[in-house]
Amino acid sequence: MLEGTLRVVVDGREYDAGAGSAAVLPAGRPHGFVVTSAAARYLTVHHGPAFEQFVAAAAGEGEDIPDVSWLTAIAAAHGIDIVGPPLVP
Repeated sequence: MLEGTLRVVVDGREYDAGAGSAAVLPAGRPHGFVVTSAAARYLTVHHGPAFEQFVAAAAGEGEDIPDVSWLTAIAAAHGIDIVGPPLVP
């Protein structure tokens, strides 16, 4: 985390991540995060091309939040399962 705060969830356990902290969201285990500050800046590192390809395919146009069923289908095409409802701040 460079600036701001996130709430990170891994296997149903919640953690707060603020500036200067790091979080590991492992593949194969349910995980996610949501920005809980007004804004956040963070770096991510991914292993293998699946997540990068998913993000590129899901980027779309504009800044609208994509339809969940559309996003879920794109994720599945890249071997990613979207589970549970979206996290809210």
